[in-house]
Amino acid sequence: MDTRADRFPLFDSLRAIAALMVISSHIASFGGVAAEGGTVRPYTGGFAVAVPIFLLISGFLLYRPFAAARMRGNPMPSIKAYGWRRVLRVVPAYWVALTVVGVWLGSRYLFPAGDFPADIFSGTGFVAYYGFGQIYSDRTRGGGIPQAWTLDSEVVLYLALPLFALLAFWLMRRYALTWRDEVWLLVGVIVLSWVYKVVVVATDGEATIPVTPEAFFSAMPAYADHFALGMLLAVASLVVASRNEEPRWVASLDRRPWIPWLIAFVTYLFLVKGIGMDGASNEEMTPTQYFVRHALFAVIALGLLLPAIFGDFQRGWVRKLLGNRALLHFGMVSYGVYLWHLALLMQLTRWDWAETGSTIERWLLWLPAVVLGGWLLGSLSYYIVERPALSLKRLVPDRRTAPDQPGAVSAPSAPPTLRS
Repeated sequence: MDTRADRFPLFDSLRAIAALMVISSHIASFGGVAAEGGTVRPYTGGFAVAVPIFLLISGFLLYRPFAAARMRGNPMPSIKAYGWRRVLRVVPAYWVALTVVGVWLGSRYLFPAGDFPADIFSGTGFVAYYGFGQIYSDRTRGGGIPQAWTLDSEVVLYLALPLFALLAFWLMRRYALTWRDEVWLLVGVIVLSWVYKVVVVATDGEATIPVTPEAFFSAMPAYADHFALGMLLAVASLVVASRNEEPRWVASLDRRPWIPWLIAFVTYLFLVKGIGMDGASNEEMTPTQYFVRHALFAVIALGLLLPAIFGDFQRGWVRKLLGNRALLHFGMVSYGVYLWHLALLMQLTRWDWAETGSTIERWLLWLPAVVLGGWLLGSLSYYIVERPALSLKRLVPDRRTAPDQPGAVSAPSAPPTLRS
């Protein structure tokens, strides 16, 4: 059974699915495809669940080596090596894309006139965009690479994760705590994240909340619960792997991997049709809609991930779909797709594609063009920038674990969230 694996080969396809959701959502918003009152709009609006999907993937893959070392009695992985790999994974590709897009389309390509947003290459813009701080100011939130607001939040989560791991290691060893106590620590993170959201909503002073988050709604604490849920999955996978016999629920999931996907699909339908949201990119939510939407996102993301974590990775049509080579490759280069696809979409807009034909004709034009173009640009980013950058990880090796040792967990190659 692959339950004991330290590598999770189907995760790239999950990234691909999330990236395709993001592309479809942006085509609907910027391509003039999802018209007001249209049937498609609520469904593309629901594709915002891509952000939690990427967060759960990152939380799982990044925390699992730390949790595995503690549970197996090994030294904690090097935080220095972890940090260096995160820098190599995130920064070079993003800086290259930000610079090229700024030169290619103009440093205010979404808002060419006026003072909003700040110019990419101005003093304010340079610090905010290149320093992963664009979400913290009204002047920069919609500028640079606009979708990179998710990177700003996840970078802070990257910084917080090893601090949590250090705390967990210290508590576990000092007080002889078990994995159950680690679970409660992570539940505490989830609770604190919800407390943060409740406080922000209560003190915001507004009756509605924007779908495109403002600073307090998009900062790290607001999404820490989704990240921590991925970390909880990492602990659960290690507990299952340590047992001689699989729990019944794992055996059932192994035989019927479509069940969590069905739950995720039904939850998605309720998200788009059952909480009264229109799906517009500039939509305003009530506080109730905000909290329900956030919780439903977690259920959908969890349902999608489960078959890729537990059970035989070659069993069932769900896993066979996730094992598709094209989908796996798209997921492998999905960070570049994430960084470049909106710039491609804006170039097509400048070529008046948004004025072409009916809604169906626009979808038939936009979707293959942006998917294939994003795949090409993402592949160029991966092979020219990302992979060479990642080869530098040997400069800061993690000598505490070696790939061939039982306690070692393969270094995650997940792109950031959308970012995911």
